[in-house]
Amino acid sequence: ILAFYVLRFLNSTKKLSDERSFFYHNDVIVKRMTDIYRKKLKVIDTFSFDEFISLAAHDEEAVAFFIKTKIDLDDYSEWVIEKCYEKNIPVILKDDFLNVPFNIRHANMISNDIADKSNIILNYCVTNNRKNLAVYGLNPRSNADMKLAEGIYQRWTALEPEDIYTVVNGLDNCYESFFENRDKYDVVILVNDLVAIDLIERLKHSDPEYIEKTFFIGSMNSLLSRLYYPSLTSSSYKQTSGAIMLYRLYELCVKNRNDFGSVNIMLKNYFTSRDTTANIPFEQSTDCFKPANRRLNFDSSVEEIETPEIPIMIESMLSSIDLNDLKIIGMLIRGKTALEIADSLFMSLSSVKHKMSNLYKLLNVKRKKDFIDTVKPYINLKYLDDYIREQSTV
Repeated sequence: ILAFYVLRFLNSTKKLSDERSFFYHNDVIVKRMTDIYRKKLKVIDTFSFDEFISLAAHDEEAVAFFIKTKIDLDDYSEWVIEKCYEKNIPVILKDDFLNVPFNIRHANMISNDIADKSNIILNYCVTNNRKNLAVYGLNPRSNADMKLAEGIYQRWTALEPEDIYTVVNGLDNCYESFFENRDKYDVVILVNDLVAIDLIERLKHSDPEYIEKTFFIGSMNSLLSRLYYPSLTSSSYKQTSGAIMLYRLYELCVKNRNDFGSVNIMLKNYFTSRDTTANIPFEQSTDCFKPANRRLNFDSSVEEIETPEIPIMIESMLSSIDLNDLKIIGMLIRGKTALEIADSLFMSLSSVKHKMSNLYKLLNVKRKKDFIDTVKPYINLKYLDDYIREQSTV
């Protein structure tokens, strides 16, 4: 069985437990890769450089994969990757970090094809006669956010910098600025699904009719985007494809570690239409929007960027639990007791209580009522039942 080392340390002075993951506590692609290749591969989590080196330095098949626990790669991360390079240990990154501050030839990349994604989104908008675009929730310190925003900005010349709403001054300020100008737009492109859901939750209270008449397009195809109501249309690569390509890149690094500097794999995007675009299907088009020679320039010096905390926590929970946990969540929302859940799932009462306790911890709550109050606005029971039914037949 091959060993795939996951590096979960990105700061020399803080422990991982003291940091909040920007999107996930568990990387979805790594989790999916482990599920697919569980007979061939074991994932080894490492939480310090010394621990990683002691395990990997003498392993000829060692490959290091960085999990994002912060928005950017700091000087310590650069030093770690340089040390891996010196010891001939290949490194793999996903390109959702900020600008990588070292020679990229030292690291292999799994990245999203932004040109492909931008063309898909713009083709969909034009096909449906939607031409008044806004980009919402941009974090200038996020490489993924900036790439998507620039991909749209360079290809849709009617989009001006003032049509791009950033979270530099906080989510409230971002929302208030957008809300004042919302009637200018018939499409809102969201830099990720979590700010999308935060935006729609706010609009539900302020202007629910705007949700009905406007297209909202996310860019992650997260599980939460599917379970939320209204379910979120999204353009993203398939997680299974990402997992397969990650494993293929791992194999390449192991077998040919002395034959190349680095490899960048760009993943194809797919468009999934849901409620926020009236479930209008995507029609494949060969139209290509050529990029104009213009760049965005936003302040990226802000140290702390506010993020939509509850959607992040729920998506993080959803990415790390199993099917029985999802069934338990559904039954808790429906008001079932632990005993009723145990009877329904043919599980012992102690096992159900243990699972419930773990779910509470993932959302940082202690009581069942607090858990239900947190998840209920974000999980539609019909969509949850449909997803569970679908996964039960896989």
